[in-house]
Amino acid sequence: MTDFVQLDPNDGVVVSISDDRNELVAAECRVLTGVDPVQGIAAGGSTAHIGRAAYQQFGLQVLASAPDLQSLCEQAAALQAMEGFQVSVIAQASSGVQRRTWALTVADAIQAKPNLDQPSHRLVLIQAAGHHVLGEIVTQPDRSYRQHDQKPQRTSASLSSRLARALVNLVPVAAKTILDPCCGSGALVLEAHAIGLQVFCGDINANMVQKTTENLAHFNYACGVQLQDARAWQEPVDAIVTDLPYGKYSRVADEVVLGIFAQAVALAPMGVFVAGMDLSAQMLAAGYAQVEVFAVPKAKGFQRYVHRGSRAPIGEFR
Repeated sequence: MTDFVQLDPNDGVVVSISDDRNELVAAECRVLTGVDPVQGIAAGGSTAHIGRAAYQQFGLQVLASAPDLQSLCEQAAALQAMEGFQVSVIAQASSGVQRRTWALTVADAIQAKPNLDQPSHRLVLIQAAGHHVLGEIVTQPDRSYRQHDQKPQRTSASLSSRLARALVNLVPVAAKTILDPCCGSGALVLEAHAIGLQVFCGDINANMVQKTTENLAHFNYACGVQLQDARAWQEPVDAIVTDLPYGKYSRVADEVVLGIFAQAVALAPMGVFVAGMDLSAQMLAAGYAQVEVFAVPKAKGFQRYVHRGSRAPIGEFR
C-alpha cells in the first residue's frame, strides 16, 4: 500500500463511492485493488479489475503529485500529449467555487487546449491529507450489471444487481469457479456469469430453479440449474456465494444452516453468505477459521448481513 502523500507518477489510485453505512464498499475495494480505501481513496491500488466493480467510481493513473498546488501546476505544465483534456476536482470540505477555481488553475498550467464536451483526457485533481495529486482516468466500471435488473423473473426478496455484483466481487480475483447452492431467481448467478466465472448453481425449490433458468436464458448465459438441497452438493469450487433463505416467510432451521455451512466449507476455501442476522458464530462452529461480517442497509431501517468466511486467514485469498 502506498500512502497518498507518497504517490509517484504511474502509481494507481481508485476512487470509491462515499457511503460509510455500506461496509461492502470498502470490502469490495480491498479485493479488487489490494488496498484499503481511506475516505474513499485507495492510494497505490491496482486499477486492473475496476471494470467489474459495483461500488468503485474509477481508476486513475497518477500524472503529478505535490504538497501544494503551485508545485503540482509546475509538474502539470510539463505533461505531454494532453490535447482535449478536462479537469475535475475531488476535495472534501470544499465549496463548488473553490473546486472550480482549482480546476481552472490546473487547466491554465497544462500546455494544451481543453475540451469540456468530449474530452480525450479526463483528469482528476484530488486534494487530501494536505497533498495534491493529479491523475487521468484509465478505467471505470462498465455497469453492465444494470441490465440484470430487467430480468423477467424475480421475487420480493431478490437482490439488486449492484449488490449481487459486489457480493461476487468479494471472492478473490483469481477465482475461476463459484457455486450458488441457494440461487433463488439467480441474481448472483447472472453477475458471476457477466464477469466470466464458471458457475454451478441450484435450489431446493423447483419454482426458483425455473426462475433462474428463465433469467439465464433471457441474457443468453449458458448454465444448468439443478434442483438440489444445498447440503448435497459435491462439486469443489474456488468459492461459494449465496443468499441464504431468510425473512418472515422463509425461516430456515438452525441445523439446516449449519449443514449448509459445513458442506460449503468442505467444498471451497472461501464462502460468502447473505443473511438477515449475524451468523458468524454458526460459520465458525461449522469449520470456518475466520469470518468477516459486513452490514448492508436496507429500506425502513433494516439491514442485511454479509458474511465472508475462509478456511485460512482472509488475507491469504486476496
